[in-house]
Amino acid sequence: MSRHRELDRLRPKSGALAKQPGFWVARFESLAEDRHLAVDKALHDELASAGEAAIRKNDADALRNLTFRLADNQVQTATPAGRDVLSGLTRD
Repeated sequence: MSRHRELDRLRPKSGALAKQPGFWVARFESLAEDRHLAVDKALHDELASAGEAAIRKNDADALRNLTFRLADNQVQTATPAGRDVLSGLTRD
């Protein structure tokens, strides 16, 4: 999901919540735990390490950026509304 699509997805639900640093810490930690969904595992590890450093430094701007980058590196999955099409599935 692109950075803009991710932000658009968050906007209606979070509004003021997205302005809270704790929101970004929780979102980052959730994405960091999902290494199995990373397209590029090495990039995921690099972003996760940088995000942990940003949390230690209380650098909310860096953490927000890294959170979007982690989301952009994930395999896309179908939405609950079923608007996405799963590709690569075949029936033999």
